[in-house]
Amino acid sequence: MKTDLSFLAKELFAALLIVVVISLMSTIFAGGETLLFSLYTLFDFNQIMKRDVTTQGVQVLTLSLYWIS
Repeated sequence: MKTDLSFLAKELFAALLIVVVISLMSTIFAGGETLLFSLYTLFDFNQIMKRDVTTQGVQVLTLSLYWIS
């Protein structure tokens, strides 16, 4: 290529920085989502443990963790 592309240096560096920042933000949000849903699962298990559970009710309570009503 005979064309000098050195004029793109600033724009390419700015684009690289933007991609890195967006990637870091995405990682932080993914970690936050994982933490949030893990806490929801712990909360649901805690609510189930507070109930009087019989052997027949275990399957229903297990399904209630994942059933959206």
